[in-house]
Amino acid sequence: MLYLQDSPLLREPLSLAHIKPRLLGHWGSDAGQCFTYIHFNRLIKKYDLNAIYISGPSHGAPAILSQAYLEGTYSEVYPEISKDLAGLQRFFKQFFFPGGIGSHATPEAPGSIHEGGELGYSISHAVGAVLDNPDLIALTVVGDGEAETGPLATSWHSFKQHAYAMGNDPPEIGDWQWPF
Repeated sequence: MLYLQDSPLLREPLSLAHIKPRLLGHWGSDAGQCFTYIHFNRLIKKYDLNAIYISGPSHGAPAILSQAYLEGTYSEVYPEISKDLAGLQRFFKQFFFPGGIGSHATPEAPGSIHEGGELGYSISHAVGAVLDNPDLIALTVVGDGEAETGPLATSWHSFKQHAYAMGNDPPEIGDWQWPF
């Protein structure tokens, strides 16, 4: 997806013609994010959770968009990216390519409420979503680059606002329990 512009299923031997001439972005946290996204979806389905996944790492688009394509959400929003070889080829070709899909989870990504290129705001967006929807679980992945920003450093304290909004004193982090 990141490197190929043709032959997405590699049904023919890989050649230089299949590789994009200009690569944008990198894999970064994608393997860990895919693992987290897949298993979080299993919990959502098993327990019928009201939940969202927020990707903070700036170059996390391969993780988010690949999962959206595999689960069918991407094709629902963009029907021209069909769930067949032709659609997969279009998806691969436009991915990280000038004029195509960005290297981070942009607002065009299905279900996106967070611009992945804006480092430091993932926790703030997650807390805002939960304050608006107190029963919502917002699984948030924080990127290494955004962990160094002022907005993220401040947002670590925002869980206190959620506690106050629910009429409670802020819990100690060590006292927190999984809700299931």
